[in-house]
Amino acid sequence: MSQGSQSVKSPKQIVEIQYNGLKANADLFTIAYREADTMQFVLSQPMFIPYSENPYFNLSAEPMKAEFKEPVMVHPSEPKIDSIKVESTKNTSRVNRFFTNRVEMLLESLQQRPLEMGTHNFLWSVLMRIYPYLNQQTAIQENELTQQLEQIILSRYQGDKSQVSALHRSIAKAKEHQLNLVELINQTAKVKI
Repeated sequence: MSQGSQSVKSPKQIVEIQYNGLKANADLFTIAYREADTMQFVLSQPMFIPYSENPYFNLSAEPMKAEFKEPVMVHPSEPKIDSIKVESTKNTSRVNRFFTNRVEMLLESLQQRPLEMGTHNFLWSVLMRIYPYLNQQTAIQENELTQQLEQIILSRYQGDKSQVSALHRSIAKAKEHQLNLVELINQTAKVKI
């Protein structure tokens, strides 16, 4: 580091520089193929003196003539938090509960609706209140819902398979629409998502 670029460092910064310097130069402390224990190079313990009843100190030690490597400073980047995923995870159980209750209520009303009261129009309105939201929840799978609807249609039309084919065409048309389930919940919710 050049003289002009040096700045006054706090004691904490100095200790951190020494700590990183020891870690970066651990290979210099290898003696007789025994690597230095880098776990000793922690901020709370920059110098380690083991206990011994007969300690040895080399009073005529000479400083090492080694080129120390400059430690590479890696600054952690700020974590990226996807707020949309956090919000969706946080509200998943509420969305699932709303959707499940909605589906149960609509299927029950479809089963109990008299045949002479415009079943086809009502079926279309049921499909449009379920299928555009289906991919925004995790409580009910599409095949499970479709099977329930098939059973209702078969029981209402005495097993007429042509009505099931018509149901599948209507489902395909309803799935073309994509509506926001959270917006739907927020239209009537006291506490918005």
